[in-house]
Amino acid sequence: LCERGIRLVSLRWYGGLGGGADRRCEGSDDYADPDPRPHPHEHSDAVDAGKFVRALAAARIGETYNFYREGRGAAVRRERLCAYLEVHAGAPVLLVGEAAGFRGARISGIPFTSERQLGGDGPAEATATVVQAVLGELDVDVLCWNAVPTHPGTASSNRRPTAQEVRTSVPFLRSLARGRRVWRSAASHRRRREPHMSVIRPMAARPIFGAGCYDSAPARAFSPAFLMLMKTYNAKPGEIERVWYVVDADGQTLGRLATQIADMLRGKGKPHYTPHVDTGDFIVVVNAEKISVTGNKLDQKRYYRHSGYPGGLRSRTLREQLDRRPEEVLRTAVKGMLPKNRLARQQINKLKIYAGPEHPHSPQNPQPLT
Repeated sequence: LCERGIRLVSLRWYGGLGGGADRRCEGSDDYADPDPRPHPHEHSDAVDAGKFVRALAAARIGETYNFYREGRGAAVRRERLCAYLEVHAGAPVLLVGEAAGFRGARISGIPFTSERQLGGDGPAEATATVVQAVLGELDVDVLCWNAVPTHPGTASSNRRPTAQEVRTSVPFLRSLARGRRVWRSAASHRRRREPHMSVIRPMAARPIFGAGCYDSAPARAFSPAFLMLMKTYNAKPGEIERVWYVVDADGQTLGRLATQIADMLRGKGKPHYTPHVDTGDFIVVVNAEKISVTGNKLDQKRYYRHSGYPGGLRSRTLREQLDRRPEEVLRTAVKGMLPKNRLARQQINKLKIYAGPEHPHSPQNPQPLT
């Protein structure tokens, strides 16, 4: 799942919601929340699928659309969900998503159903599509559920559930989490915080939890490799091995060469590239006076400077700058392609530019940059 863009996060209950309090959904009086306090024995009472679905259909979860009670096909969706829960009653893992989508679970009644699964079209990178494809390849019994089982939004759009809607849905999630290891799926490219999901927080030390049984034998016995989280590697300044490269600028285009040099100075071509650490290499440029440009830039492009006194603005064309200070032409172009911070000012110092073909860095044995 991590390789296909879906991140799995191990969860525990947020302490502010616990305390053994009985939190029920509005309209679900016939469904009692199980005792959330941890105890060592195994549970012998599985979730009653029929009772569970009836309680869900009667619940009012904020402003969400309860498609198990409303709309055409509500009875069919209830039957599908009941059959789905019975089939996966022995699943040792509960995979939790955010909310039901308007093109998937809202139509089928089964969590983690995508438009592509129902109609054959739709985005291939959708979370439900990726998750179902991977679970099908691994042939692993996993019960999928949503933190908010009903649909937040309209018939043609989605919205993020509110924190109150997540809290109202906790009793259903708590019941299904009994005796299972629980994971939350999230797109890997999302980096922003999710305040509405603050009901559930990541846990590193204790990945196993259940509402009524925090340390159960089925959860301990199940630990598939695809649920293991990968740690992001951050380069350390003392661990970086720098290489020296030499570039002949004779006949090369100014902008294209500057782009390549800027990436090498930052280390963006390395697998251990870290944005906040200087992982780049040293670049030696020779024949900077013979660099080329396209169009009429030699006469149209100008370089400005100011003496600091009134009326002290001065300028030169690119042709004049190449005659007077050819090294600064390439240095200015590379500097403009680096971030505007202290790290970039440190990285630009690794750039050594010389107007002619000779350079004093032979002891470093620079390699040609291809």
